[in-house]
Amino acid sequence: VTSALKSFTEEKFAKLFEHYHHIQSCHITYEIEKLEQIAQATILYQKIEVHAKANAVDIYSAVDILLEKLKRQLEKIKETHLGHQE
Repeated sequence: VTSALKSFTEEKFAKLFEHYHHIQSCHITYEIEKLEQIAQATILYQKIEVHAKANAVDIYSAVDILLEKLKRQLEKIKETHLGHQE
């Protein structure tokens, strides 16, 4: 992983961590399969494991798509969790 990719990913995920305070851990992996760049992440959020995978032509786009997928999943968990508390 290049330093540019590492700093890009850290900046993007820092915003995610600010919005979702109960993230306990995050593991991100990158792969290259032929012409596709793949970014995967597994997050532990409120004792629930959330996994997402994104493919794109370049790895930076894959990270952006990955973050959108994770946000949707985390928001769904957050809404479900808050709904049960009421």
